Amino acid sequence: MNKIVVDSSAWIEYLKGSKKGERVRELISSAAIYTTVFIAAEVFAKYAKENKNVQDAVIALSTAALVSLNLEDAALTAQLYVSQRSLHEKFGMADAHVVAIAKKIGATILTCDNDFKDIPEATVI
Repeated sequence: MNKIVVDSSAWIEYLKGSKKGERVRELISSAAIYTTVFIAAEVFAKYAKENKNVQDAVIALSTAALVSLNLEDAALTAQLYVSQRSLHEKFGMADAHVVAIAKKIGATILTCDNDFKDIPEATVI
């Protein structure tokens, strides 16, 4: 079974039920899906800013396995951030975090964020 780390942008589209979200739904339907508390926090923050029921997002993200993090993951995140930031000025720490987690568990990344376009592990919708 494929392993997929679902990025916050893909979760948001999924929860919206947009065209991109429907594609996310298709791709994760037959995969093992993963998230982290950092990814979840980004999704929950978006919901809170838009005065949406955060609990709806909590329920949706609870379908994913939660990946634990350690200091080695933080170090890899930092290295990825520095290397990618020199290539793409909008590549953020959260983006580097997603790539580090995918590398850690041998997964692909599912995202709707074009900042991932040059990341080999990423499928950008």
